[in-house]
Amino acid sequence: MTLILVVEDDFDSREHLAALLRSGGYEVATAANGQEAQQWLVSTNALPSVILLDLVMPVMDGWHFRWQQVQHREFAHIPVVVLSGEDDVQEAATSLGAVGYLHKPFDPASFLGTLQSTCPP
Repeated sequence: MTLILVVEDDFDSREHLAALLRSGGYEVATAANGQEAQQWLVSTNALPSVILLDLVMPVMDGWHFRWQQVQHREFAHIPVVVLSGEDDVQEAATSLGAVGYLHKPFDPASFLGTLQSTCPP
C-alpha cells in the first residue's frame, strides 16, 4: 500500500484529507506542521511515497520544511504536492520544486485524480 504524509495545520482539513486518501486506497500519516513532519520522517521506518504539504502553518511552515527536506539525502527524493489557498500556489509549487499543487478548497474527485496520476495507490 502506498503511504502518503499529509502536513496540514487545520485539524478538520487534515482529517478530511486523511479519510479521503484512505477511501482511495492509500495508507496515511499526518502532521500538524513542518516540525512534526520532519520529526516523523526521522523516526519512521517506512518513508512516504509523496508528501502533501500546506504552506502556511505555525511552528514550521511549508517553505521551511521543504528547504530542510531537500537538505537531507534520505528525504530529498520524496515528491511534494503543495496544498494551499494562496492565490500564487502554482508559482509557489514551482519555486519549491513540487511535482504538483492543489488550490484549496478543491473537489475531492479531482484531488484523488491528481494524486493518483502522481502516485498510484
